[in-house]
Amino acid sequence: MPGGSQSICNAYIHCQSISKIGFSDFNRIFNGNNLFESCTLKGQKYSYGKIDFHSTANERRALMEDRPRVLEEQPSHTFCRLPVIFEGVEGGQAAGKGSKESGRERGMAEDKPVDRLSGMVASCVECWMCQQECEFLSHYGTPKQLARTFDPGIQALRDAPFACSLCGLCESVCPVGLSPARMLLEMRRRSVRHTCAAYSQHGRIFQYEARGISRRYTHYALPRGCDTVFFPGCTLSGARPETVLQVFQCLRGHSPSLGIVLDCCTKPSHDLGRQEYFEAVFGEMKAYLLEHGVRTVLVACPSCYSVFKEYGGDLAVRTVYELLLEAGLPRGGTASGTVTVHDPCAVRDEQAIHEAVRALIRAQGLPIQEMEHHGRTTLCCGEGGAVGFFSPKFSRNWRDRRKMEAADRRIITYCSGCVNLLGAVTPTSHVLDLIFEPRATLAGKIRASKAPFTYWNRLRLKRRFKKTLKAAVTRERNLY
Repeated sequence: MPGGSQSICNAYIHCQSISKIGFSDFNRIFNGNNLFESCTLKGQKYSYGKIDFHSTANERRALMEDRPRVLEEQPSHTFCRLPVIFEGVEGGQAAGKGSKESGRERGMAEDKPVDRLSGMVASCVECWMCQQECEFLSHYGTPKQLARTFDPGIQALRDAPFACSLCGLCESVCPVGLSPARMLLEMRRRSVRHTCAAYSQHGRIFQYEARGISRRYTHYALPRGCDTVFFPGCTLSGARPETVLQVFQCLRGHSPSLGIVLDCCTKPSHDLGRQEYFEAVFGEMKAYLLEHGVRTVLVACPSCYSVFKEYGGDLAVRTVYELLLEAGLPRGGTASGTVTVHDPCAVRDEQAIHEAVRALIRAQGLPIQEMEHHGRTTLCCGEGGAVGFFSPKFSRNWRDRRKMEAADRRIITYCSGCVNLLGAVTPTSHVLDLIFEPRATLAGKIRASKAPFTYWNRLRLKRRFKKTLKAAVTRERNLY
Protein backbone atom coordinates (compact mmCIF):
# COMPACT_ATOMS: atom_id res chain seq x y z
CA MET A 1 0.00 0.00 0.00
CA PRO A 2 1.40 3.45 -0.84
CA GLY A 3 2.77 5.35 2.12
CA GLY A 4 0.32 8.26 2.01
CA SER A 5 -2.73 6.02 1.98
CA GLN A 6 -1.22 3.86 4.71
CA SER A 7 -0.95 6.84 7.05
CA ILE A 8 -4.53 7.95 6.34
CA CYS A 9 -5.82 4.45 6.92
CA ASN A 10 -3.94 4.05 10.21
CA ALA A 11 -5.13 7.47 11.33
CA TYR A 12 -8.78 6.49 10.96
CA ILE A 13 -8.79 2.82 11.85
CA HIS A 14 -9.56 3.51 15.52
CA CYS A 15 -12.67 5.61 14.69
CA GLN A 16 -15.87 3.95 15.77
CA SER A 17 -18.00 5.98 13.34
CA ILE A 18 -17.12 5.82 9.69
CA SER A 19 -18.88 9.15 9.22
CA LYS A 20 -15.59 10.67 10.39
CA ILE A 21 -14.02 9.57 7.11
CA GLY A 22 -14.86 11.90 4.24
CA PHE A 23 -15.51 10.68 0.71
CA SER A 24 -12.28 12.26 -0.54
CA ASP A 25 -10.33 10.45 2.17
CA PHE A 26 -12.09 7.23 1.23
CA ASN A 27 -10.88 7.65 -2.35
CA ARG A 28 -7.33 8.24 -1.16
CA ILE A 29 -7.43 5.25 1.15
CA PHE A 30 -8.80 2.92 -1.48
CA ASN A 31 -7.10 4.32 -4.54
CA GLY A 32 -10.15 5.70 -6.34
CA ASN A 33 -12.79 3.17 -7.29
CA ASN A 34 -10.75 0.04 -6.63
CA LEU A 35 -9.73 -1.55 -3.36
CA PHE A 36 -6.10 -2.32 -2.63
CA GLU A 37 -5.05 -5.92 -3.04
CA SER A 38 -3.93 -6.33 0.57
CA CYS A 39 -3.28 -4.48 3.79
CA THR A 40 -1.89 -5.21 7.26
CA LEU A 41 -3.61 -3.54 10.22
CA LYS A 42 -2.88 -4.17 13.92
CA GLY A 43 -0.92 -7.24 12.95
CA GLN A 44 -3.80 -8.69 10.94
CA LYS A 45 -3.29 -9.32 7.21
CA TYR A 46 -6.17 -9.11 4.74
CA SER A 47 -6.50 -9.69 1.02
CA TYR A 48 -9.08 -8.04 -1.21
CA GLY A 49 -10.47 -8.33 -4.67
CA LYS A 50 -10.88 -5.23 -6.82
CA ILE A 51 -14.40 -3.87 -6.92
CA ASP A 52 -15.57 -1.31 -9.46
CA PHE A 53 -18.30 0.98 -8.12
CA HIS A 54 -19.93 1.11 -11.56
CA SER A 55 -20.10 -2.66 -12.02
CA THR A 56 -23.27 -4.62 -11.45
CA ALA A 57 -23.96 -6.42 -8.20
CA ASN A 58 -23.46 -9.79 -9.92
CA GLU A 59 -20.09 -8.70 -11.29
CA ARG A 60 -19.00 -7.50 -7.86
CA ARG A 61 -20.04 -10.79 -6.28
CA ALA A 62 -18.17 -12.73 -8.95
CA LEU A 63 -15.02 -10.75 -8.27
CA MET A 64 -15.33 -11.39 -4.56
CA GLU A 65 -15.79 -15.09 -5.02
CA ASP A 66 -12.41 -15.27 -6.74
CA ARG A 67 -10.74 -13.15 -4.06
CA PRO A 68 -8.58 -14.90 -1.40
CA ARG A 69 -10.25 -15.24 1.96
CA VAL A 70 -9.20 -13.25 5.00
CA LEU A 71 -6.00 -14.83 6.30
CA GLU A 72 -6.44 -14.26 10.00
CA GLU A 73 -9.09 -13.40 12.52
CA GLN A 74 -11.08 -10.21 12.18
CA PRO A 75 -9.90 -7.23 14.30
CA SER A 76 -11.87 -6.12 17.33
CA HIS A 77 -15.34 -4.78 16.60
CA THR A 78 -14.28 -1.45 18.12
CA PHE A 79 -12.36 -0.64 14.94
CA CYS A 80 -13.86 0.64 11.70
CA ARG A 81 -14.31 -2.24 9.30
CA LEU A 82 -12.52 -2.01 6.00
CA PRO A 83 -14.53 -2.83 2.85
CA VAL A 84 -13.74 -6.52 2.83
CA ILE A 85 -16.01 -9.53 3.16
CA PHE A 86 -15.05 -11.36 6.35
CA GLU A 87 -15.69 -15.08 6.34
CA GLY A 88 -17.36 -16.32 9.46
CA VAL A 89 -18.40 -12.92 10.85
CA GLU A 90 -21.67 -12.48 12.66
CA GLY A 91 -24.57 -13.14 10.31
CA GLY A 92 -22.93 -16.06 8.54
CA GLN A 93 -20.65 -16.38 5.54
CA ALA A 94 -20.51 -13.72 2.91
CA ALA A 95 -21.29 -14.49 -0.69
CA GLY A 96 -18.21 -16.58 -1.26
CA LYS A 97 -17.54 -20.00 -2.70
CA GLY A 98 -19.64 -21.67 -0.06
CA SER A 99 -22.67 -19.49 -0.69
CA LYS A 100 -23.46 -18.53 -4.25
CA GLU A 101 -26.86 -16.89 -3.72
CA SER A 102 -27.19 -13.17 -3.21
CA GLY A 103 -28.44 -11.52 -0.05
CA ARG A 104 -31.80 -10.90 -1.71
CA GLU A 105 -32.13 -14.63 -2.40
CA ARG A 106 -31.26 -15.39 1.22
CA GLY A 107 -34.27 -13.69 2.75
CA MET A 108 -34.80 -10.45 0.82
CA ALA A 109 -37.16 -11.79 -1.86
CA GLU A 110 -39.96 -9.61 -3.18
CA ASP A 111 -42.64 -12.00 -1.96
CA LYS A 112 -41.27 -12.13 1.60
CA PRO A 113 -41.24 -8.55 2.88
CA VAL A 114 -41.44 -9.71 6.50
CA ASP A 115 -37.99 -11.24 6.08
CA ARG A 116 -36.29 -8.03 4.95
CA LEU A 117 -35.06 -7.02 8.38
CA SER A 118 -33.92 -10.46 9.52
CA GLY A 119 -32.43 -11.04 6.08
CA MET A 120 -30.41 -7.84 6.37
CA VAL A 121 -29.14 -8.80 9.83
CA ALA A 122 -28.03 -12.18 8.47
CA SER A 123 -26.53 -10.93 5.21
CA CYS A 124 -25.14 -7.42 5.67
CA VAL A 125 -21.35 -7.65 6.07
CA GLU A 126 -21.01 -4.03 7.24
CA CYS A 127 -18.44 -3.18 4.62
CA TRP A 128 -19.60 0.47 4.89
CA MET A 129 -19.53 1.08 1.15
CA CYS A 130 -23.13 2.29 1.32
CA GLN A 131 -22.33 4.56 4.25
CA GLN A 132 -19.55 6.24 2.31
CA GLU A 133 -22.07 7.17 -0.38
CA CYS A 134 -25.06 8.06 1.81
CA GLU A 135 -25.30 10.76 4.46
CA PHE A 136 -28.38 9.08 5.96
CA LEU A 137 -26.60 5.75 6.54
CA SER A 138 -23.47 7.55 7.70
CA HIS A 139 -25.58 9.28 10.35
CA TYR A 140 -27.87 6.44 11.42
CA GLY A 141 -25.61 3.40 11.06
CA THR A 142 -25.14 0.38 8.85
CA PRO A 143 -28.15 -1.42 7.34
CA LYS A 144 -27.49 -4.29 9.75
CA GLN A 145 -27.58 -1.94 12.73
CA LEU A 146 -30.80 -0.34 11.53
CA ALA A 147 -32.44 -3.72 10.97
CA ARG A 148 -31.33 -5.10 14.33
CA THR A 149 -32.55 -2.14 16.39
CA PHE A 150 -35.75 -1.17 14.53
CA ASP A 151 -38.82 -1.00 16.75
CA PRO A 152 -41.94 0.84 15.52
CA GLY A 153 -42.99 1.22 19.15
CA ILE A 154 -40.12 3.65 19.81
CA GLN A 155 -40.66 6.98 18.10
CA ALA A 156 -37.01 7.75 17.29
CA LEU A 157 -36.61 4.33 15.62
CA ARG A 158 -40.02 4.58 13.97
CA ASP A 159 -39.15 7.97 12.45
CA ALA A 160 -35.65 7.15 11.18
CA PRO A 161 -36.65 5.41 7.90
CA PHE A 162 -38.44 8.56 6.75
CA ALA A 163 -35.11 10.40 6.61
CA CYS A 164 -33.95 8.04 3.83
CA SER A 165 -34.44 9.09 0.19
CA LEU A 166 -35.08 5.47 -0.94
CA CYS A 167 -32.90 6.28 -3.95
CA GLY A 168 -31.27 2.84 -4.18
CA LEU A 169 -27.64 3.99 -4.43
CA CYS A 170 -26.92 1.72 -1.46
CA GLU A 171 -27.98 -1.30 -3.52
CA SER A 172 -25.89 -0.19 -6.50
CA VAL A 173 -22.69 -0.16 -4.46
CA CYS A 174 -23.46 -3.14 -2.20
CA PRO A 175 -20.90 -5.89 -2.90
CA VAL A 176 -23.36 -8.65 -1.98
CA GLY A 177 -26.44 -7.26 -3.75
CA LEU A 178 -28.53 -6.27 -0.74
CA SER A 179 -31.13 -3.50 -0.92
CA PRO A 180 -31.18 -1.38 2.24
CA ALA A 181 -33.62 1.00 0.53
CA ARG A 182 -36.25 -1.73 0.19
CA MET A 183 -35.70 -2.68 3.81
CA LEU A 184 -36.22 0.95 4.84
CA LEU A 185 -39.40 1.08 2.76
CA GLU A 186 -40.66 -1.94 4.67
CA MET A 187 -39.78 -0.14 7.91
CA ARG A 188 -41.88 2.81 6.76
CA ARG A 189 -44.83 0.50 6.16
CA ARG A 190 -44.48 -1.03 9.62
CA SER A 191 -44.27 2.44 11.18
CA VAL A 192 -47.48 3.55 9.47
CA ARG A 193 -49.28 0.36 10.43
CA HIS A 194 -48.15 0.75 14.04
CA THR A 195 -49.46 4.30 14.37
CA CYS A 196 -52.49 3.66 12.14
CA ALA A 197 -51.87 7.07 10.59
CA ALA A 198 -49.57 8.91 8.21
CA TYR A 199 -47.13 11.55 9.42
CA SER A 200 -48.34 15.13 9.62
CA GLN A 201 -45.13 16.30 7.91
CA HIS A 202 -46.36 14.64 4.73
CA GLY A 203 -49.74 16.37 4.70
CA ARG A 204 -48.90 18.62 1.74
CA ILE A 205 -47.77 15.80 -0.52
CA PHE A 206 -50.80 13.70 0.35
CA GLN A 207 -53.04 16.62 -0.56
CA TYR A 208 -51.16 16.92 -3.85
CA GLU A 209 -51.71 13.23 -4.51
CA ALA A 210 -55.39 13.40 -3.55
CA ARG A 211 -55.96 16.15 -6.12
CA GLY A 212 -54.18 14.09 -8.74
CA ILE A 213 -56.58 11.17 -8.40
CA SER A 214 -59.71 13.29 -7.91
CA ARG A 215 -62.60 13.61 -10.32
CA ARG A 216 -61.71 17.25 -10.97
CA TYR A 217 -58.18 16.57 -12.20
CA THR A 218 -58.40 13.14 -13.83
CA HIS A 219 -59.32 12.46 -17.43
CA TYR A 220 -59.22 9.23 -19.44
CA ALA A 221 -59.75 9.39 -23.20
CA LEU A 222 -59.39 6.15 -25.15
CA PRO A 223 -60.02 6.32 -28.93
CA ARG A 224 -61.49 3.36 -30.76
CA GLY A 225 -58.90 0.57 -31.04
CA CYS A 226 -56.70 2.16 -28.35
CA ASP A 227 -54.19 -0.23 -26.82
CA THR A 228 -51.58 2.38 -25.81
CA VAL A 229 -51.96 5.48 -23.63
CA PHE A 230 -49.75 8.42 -22.75
CA PHE A 231 -49.51 8.92 -18.98
CA PRO A 232 -47.67 12.26 -18.51
CA GLY A 233 -47.89 12.30 -14.71
CA CYS A 234 -48.72 15.09 -12.29
CA THR A 235 -45.62 17.30 -12.27
CA LEU A 236 -44.97 17.53 -16.00
CA SER A 237 -48.65 18.26 -16.67
CA GLY A 238 -48.60 21.15 -14.21
CA ALA A 239 -45.21 22.63 -14.98
CA ARG A 240 -45.16 22.11 -18.76
CA PRO A 241 -48.70 21.57 -20.13
CA GLU A 242 -47.78 22.75 -23.62
CA THR A 243 -44.91 20.28 -23.70
CA VAL A 244 -47.35 17.48 -22.81
CA LEU A 245 -49.46 18.47 -25.82
CA GLN A 246 -46.41 18.58 -28.10
CA VAL A 247 -45.25 15.14 -26.96
CA PHE A 248 -48.74 13.72 -27.43
CA GLN A 249 -48.92 15.02 -30.99
CA CYS A 250 -45.51 13.57 -31.83
CA LEU A 251 -46.44 10.19 -30.40
CA ARG A 252 -49.83 10.19 -32.08
CA GLY A 253 -48.16 10.54 -35.44
CA HIS A 254 -46.52 7.21 -34.64
CA SER A 255 -49.63 5.65 -33.03
CA PRO A 256 -52.90 7.22 -34.33
CA SER A 257 -55.11 5.47 -31.76
CA LEU A 258 -53.03 6.72 -28.80
CA GLY A 259 -55.08 7.60 -25.73
CA ILE A 260 -54.41 9.96 -22.84
CA VAL A 261 -54.64 9.33 -19.10
CA LEU A 262 -54.35 12.31 -16.77
CA ASP A 263 -54.03 10.69 -13.36
CA CYS A 264 -51.57 10.08 -10.52
CA CYS A 265 -49.65 6.84 -10.03
CA THR A 266 -49.85 7.37 -6.21
CA LYS A 267 -46.14 6.83 -5.70
CA PRO A 268 -46.16 9.23 -2.73
CA SER A 269 -48.40 6.83 -0.79
CA HIS A 270 -46.24 3.92 -1.92
CA ASP A 271 -43.03 5.53 -0.71
CA LEU A 272 -44.53 6.86 2.51
CA GLY A 273 -45.68 3.49 3.77
CA ARG A 274 -49.38 3.52 2.85
CA GLN A 275 -49.04 0.28 0.93
CA GLU A 276 -52.61 -0.96 1.25
CA TYR A 277 -54.00 2.39 0.09
CA PHE A 278 -51.53 2.52 -2.79
CA GLU A 279 -52.41 -1.00 -3.96
CA ALA A 280 -56.12 -0.24 -3.87
CA VAL A 281 -55.90 3.05 -5.79
CA PHE A 282 -53.29 1.99 -8.33
CA GLY A 283 -54.95 -1.41 -8.69
CA GLU A 284 -58.27 0.21 -9.61
CA MET A 285 -56.59 2.21 -12.40
CA LYS A 286 -54.71 -0.82 -13.68
CA ALA A 287 -57.86 -2.94 -13.76
CA TYR A 288 -59.76 -0.23 -15.65
CA LEU A 289 -57.07 0.13 -18.30
CA LEU A 290 -56.76 -3.61 -18.85
CA GLU A 291 -60.54 -4.01 -18.98
CA HIS A 292 -60.70 -1.45 -21.79
CA GLY A 293 -58.00 -3.06 -23.90
CA VAL A 294 -54.97 -0.97 -22.93
CA ARG A 295 -51.77 -2.99 -22.97
CA THR A 296 -49.00 -0.37 -23.06
CA VAL A 297 -48.44 2.78 -21.00
CA LEU A 298 -46.04 5.49 -22.20
CA VAL A 299 -44.67 7.64 -19.39
CA ALA A 300 -42.55 10.77 -19.14
CA CYS A 301 -41.98 10.55 -15.39
CA PRO A 302 -39.32 8.13 -14.08
CA SER A 303 -41.29 7.60 -10.86
CA CYS A 304 -44.37 6.63 -12.84
CA TYR A 305 -42.18 4.26 -14.84
CA SER A 306 -40.95 2.50 -11.70
CA VAL A 307 -44.50 2.10 -10.37
CA PHE A 308 -45.93 0.69 -13.60
CA LYS A 309 -42.96 -1.60 -14.07
CA GLU A 310 -43.22 -3.09 -10.58
CA TYR A 311 -47.00 -3.15 -10.13
CA GLY A 312 -48.44 -2.87 -13.65
CA GLY A 313 -48.77 -6.60 -14.18
CA ASP A 314 -49.95 -7.18 -17.77
CA LEU A 315 -49.45 -3.50 -18.61
CA ALA A 316 -46.17 -2.94 -20.44
CA VAL A 317 -44.45 0.37 -19.76
CA ARG A 318 -42.04 2.42 -21.86
CA THR A 319 -40.78 5.97 -21.68
CA VAL A 320 -41.63 8.61 -24.25
CA TYR A 321 -37.90 9.20 -24.66
CA GLU A 322 -37.41 5.82 -26.25
CA LEU A 323 -40.44 6.35 -28.50
CA LEU A 324 -39.41 9.85 -29.55
CA LEU A 325 -36.04 8.48 -30.58
CA GLU A 326 -37.71 5.79 -32.70
CA ALA A 327 -40.38 8.04 -34.17
CA GLY A 328 -38.00 10.83 -35.13
CA LEU A 329 -37.44 14.16 -33.42
CA PRO A 330 -39.43 17.31 -34.14
CA ARG A 331 -37.50 20.08 -35.85
CA GLY A 332 -36.61 22.36 -32.99
CA GLY A 333 -33.26 23.47 -34.34
CA THR A 334 -29.86 22.83 -32.84
CA ALA A 335 -27.74 24.58 -30.24
CA SER A 336 -24.14 24.72 -29.13
CA GLY A 337 -22.62 24.07 -25.74
CA THR A 338 -21.67 21.26 -23.39
CA VAL A 339 -24.06 19.65 -20.96
CA THR A 340 -24.08 16.91 -18.34
CA VAL A 341 -26.85 14.42 -17.56
CA HIS A 342 -28.58 13.67 -14.29
CA ASP A 343 -30.25 10.24 -14.31
CA PRO A 344 -33.23 10.16 -11.89
CA CYS A 345 -32.72 7.59 -9.18
CA ALA A 346 -36.06 5.89 -9.93
CA VAL A 347 -34.58 4.51 -13.17
CA ARG A 348 -30.97 4.03 -12.13
CA ASP A 349 -30.97 0.45 -13.43
CA GLU A 350 -32.68 1.21 -16.76
CA GLN A 351 -29.76 1.43 -19.17
CA ALA A 352 -32.00 1.61 -22.25
CA ILE A 353 -33.59 4.79 -20.91
CA HIS A 354 -30.18 6.30 -20.08
CA GLU A 355 -28.99 5.64 -23.61
CA ALA A 356 -32.16 6.97 -25.25
CA VAL A 357 -31.96 10.27 -23.37
CA ARG A 358 -28.31 10.71 -24.26
CA ALA A 359 -29.06 9.96 -27.90
CA LEU A 360 -31.77 12.65 -27.86
CA ILE A 361 -29.29 15.14 -26.43
CA ARG A 362 -26.58 14.29 -28.94
CA ALA A 363 -29.12 14.63 -31.74
CA GLN A 364 -29.23 18.32 -30.83
CA GLY A 365 -25.50 18.52 -31.55
CA LEU A 366 -24.48 18.69 -27.91
CA PRO A 367 -21.52 16.82 -26.40
CA ILE A 368 -22.09 15.28 -22.97
CA GLN A 369 -19.62 15.37 -20.10
CA GLU A 370 -20.66 12.77 -17.55
CA MET A 371 -20.56 13.43 -13.83
CA GLU A 372 -18.81 11.04 -11.46
CA HIS A 373 -22.14 9.59 -10.34
CA HIS A 374 -24.36 8.70 -13.30
CA GLY A 375 -26.34 5.74 -14.61
CA ARG A 376 -26.48 3.01 -11.98
CA THR A 377 -24.63 5.11 -9.41
CA THR A 378 -26.56 8.33 -9.95
CA LEU A 379 -27.29 10.54 -6.96
CA CYS A 380 -30.71 11.52 -5.69
CA CYS A 381 -31.72 15.11 -6.47
CA GLY A 382 -33.01 15.48 -2.90
CA GLU A 383 -36.69 14.84 -3.60
CA GLY A 384 -36.61 11.04 -3.32
CA GLY A 385 -38.71 9.43 -0.61
CA ALA A 386 -40.20 12.83 0.25
CA VAL A 387 -37.23 13.22 2.57
CA GLY A 388 -37.33 17.00 2.26
CA PHE A 389 -40.58 17.10 4.27
CA PHE A 390 -39.06 15.09 7.11
CA SER A 391 -35.33 15.79 7.12
CA PRO A 392 -34.42 18.80 4.95
CA LYS A 393 -30.71 18.54 5.73
CA PHE A 394 -30.43 15.18 3.97
CA SER A 395 -32.34 16.56 0.99
CA ARG A 396 -29.95 19.53 0.81
CA ASN A 397 -26.95 17.22 1.05
CA TRP A 398 -28.00 15.29 -2.10
CA ARG A 399 -28.75 18.50 -3.96
CA ASP A 400 -25.44 20.12 -2.99
CA ARG A 401 -23.45 17.04 -3.99
CA ARG A 402 -25.07 17.08 -7.40
CA LYS A 403 -24.34 20.79 -7.81
CA MET A 404 -20.69 20.17 -6.95
CA GLU A 405 -20.36 17.36 -9.52
CA ALA A 406 -22.09 19.44 -12.21
CA ALA A 407 -19.38 22.09 -11.78
CA ASP A 408 -21.46 24.87 -13.42
CA ARG A 409 -22.31 22.79 -16.49
CA ARG A 410 -25.98 22.81 -17.45
CA ILE A 411 -27.68 19.66 -16.20
CA ILE A 412 -30.13 17.93 -18.52
CA THR A 413 -32.50 15.53 -16.81
CA TYR A 414 -35.81 13.84 -17.59
CA CYS A 415 -37.72 14.23 -14.35
CA SER A 416 -39.73 17.37 -13.58
CA GLY A 417 -39.14 16.93 -9.86
CA CYS A 418 -35.39 16.77 -10.38
CA VAL A 419 -35.55 19.94 -12.52
CA ASN A 420 -37.37 21.75 -9.70
CA LEU A 421 -34.96 20.67 -6.96
CA LEU A 422 -31.69 21.00 -8.82
CA GLY A 423 -32.77 24.09 -10.74
CA ALA A 424 -32.88 25.98 -7.46
CA VAL A 425 -29.10 25.68 -7.05
CA THR A 426 -27.58 25.08 -10.50
CA PRO A 427 -28.65 25.47 -14.17
CA THR A 428 -30.95 22.52 -14.90
CA SER A 429 -33.29 21.80 -17.81
CA HIS A 430 -35.72 19.09 -18.84
CA VAL A 431 -34.71 17.09 -21.89
CA LEU A 432 -38.12 17.79 -23.45
CA ASP A 433 -37.39 21.52 -23.29
CA LEU A 434 -34.13 20.81 -25.11
CA ILE A 435 -35.92 18.82 -27.82
CA PHE A 436 -38.58 21.43 -28.59
CA GLU A 437 -36.69 24.65 -27.83
CA PRO A 438 -32.95 23.92 -27.74
CA ARG A 439 -31.62 27.47 -28.02
CA ALA A 440 -33.95 28.91 -25.39
CA THR A 441 -33.19 25.98 -23.11
CA LEU A 442 -29.42 26.43 -23.21
CA ALA A 443 -29.85 30.18 -22.79
CA GLY A 444 -31.82 29.54 -19.60
CA LYS A 445 -34.94 31.24 -20.97
CA ILE A 446 -37.43 28.42 -20.40
CA ARG A 447 -39.62 29.13 -17.39
CA ALA A 448 -41.71 26.28 -16.04
CA SER A 449 -44.80 27.05 -13.99
CA LYS A 450 -44.77 26.86 -10.20
CA ALA A 451 -47.55 26.22 -7.71
CA PRO A 452 -50.31 27.30 -7.45
CA PHE A 453 -50.35 27.89 -11.23
CA THR A 454 -49.49 24.23 -11.82
CA TYR A 455 -52.97 23.23 -10.61
CA TRP A 456 -54.60 25.66 -13.01
CA ASN A 457 -52.43 24.32 -15.84
CA ARG A 458 -53.59 20.78 -15.16
CA LEU A 459 -57.23 21.82 -15.33
CA ARG A 460 -56.59 23.70 -18.59
CA LEU A 461 -54.77 20.68 -20.02
CA LYS A 462 -57.72 18.47 -19.15
CA ARG A 463 -60.10 20.85 -20.95
CA ARG A 464 -57.84 20.88 -24.01
CA PHE A 465 -57.87 17.11 -24.29
CA LYS A 466 -61.64 16.95 -23.73
CA LYS A 467 -62.16 19.36 -26.63
CA THR A 468 -59.61 18.04 -29.11
CA LEU A 469 -59.32 14.27 -28.60
CA LYS A 470 -62.24 12.21 -29.90
CA ALA A 471 -62.57 9.13 -27.76
CA ALA A 472 -64.77 6.06 -27.66
CA VAL A 473 -64.31 5.71 -23.90
CA THR A 474 -63.86 8.53 -21.38
CA ARG A 475 -64.03 8.84 -17.64
CA GLU A 476 -63.21 11.03 -14.68
CA ARG A 477 -62.09 9.06 -11.70
CA ASN A 478 -64.47 9.09 -8.73
CA LEU A 479 -63.00 7.18 -5.82
CA TYR A 480 -64.62 9.07 -2.98
